[in-house]
Amino acid sequence: MKKHLIKPIAALLAVLLCFLAVPGLRMIFILPFFDLYSGKNSVENKLGFELTMPLHGTSMQPVLLTYNDSNRASKALHMPVSFTVDYTFSRPSFFLGRSHVMDPDESLYSSFAGVYWVSGAGHPLALEELALLVEFDVKKLLLPSFGLSSSEVVFEKKHVLKSGSPVMIRSDAFTKYTGSFDMSTPLHPRDFQLSYLLYGIPPKSFEFYPVQPMHGVLLQHYYPDEDLNLILYALASSEDTVQSLEETLLKKVQIKRDAY
Repeated sequence: MKKHLIKPIAALLAVLLCFLAVPGLRMIFILPFFDLYSGKNSVENKLGFELTMPLHGTSMQPVLLTYNDSNRASKALHMPVSFTVDYTFSRPSFFLGRSHVMDPDESLYSSFAGVYWVSGAGHPLALEELALLVEFDVKKLLLPSFGLSSSEVVFEKKHVLKSGSPVMIRSDAFTKYTGSFDMSTPLHPRDFQLSYLLYGIPPKSFEFYPVQPMHGVLLQHYYPDEDLNLILYALASSEDTVQSLEETLLKKVQIKRDAY
């Protein structure tokens, strides 16, 4: 190796190690690349939609992550659909090493907000189908991302109710549903999960994905021309936190059609 390249390479490696060592910097470095492929192949991208949720200045990550899983979503809903989920969670403490989503002492423990995109159903998803969608997310995507196998996930619905009046986002009327559940949550004895790169390292604990009451809200709008169910969601351990996340969604979400 040429001597004049040694110092620049060493400096680059030092910067990279700094990004990986400091949790806050690591998240900033990793997130833009985490869902590059998924975003390109997402339902919203294929249908020409663009949804932005500017979360700078809030307690949540300012970036929505994207994941596609049409095959398993189709099995869960008992019909062929295309499925994408965009999601976010609490931003990490810069030096602590974890997002509050991993910390049971925080109000945003096990809390998520985001968007379900479901196309191809041929109709607005009914309440029972929306409940199946949430169960699919919790059992097949959310808890397994923390290292719990799908067969071990506990998810029991207590109630899911439709609100009497629609919620407006720009000029679109969204139907509101609220629900409560008993479900597994992320806390677990430390081992090593790839998700630690995303969420950070959990606090020391002997608890194994403890089951606790959770609350959620869904805001659904159906676009018949695109046969698209767009569903905003928030999930948290308290009704107050869910309400706060819902208010954030209503204030921050921007939806564009024919964006591409």
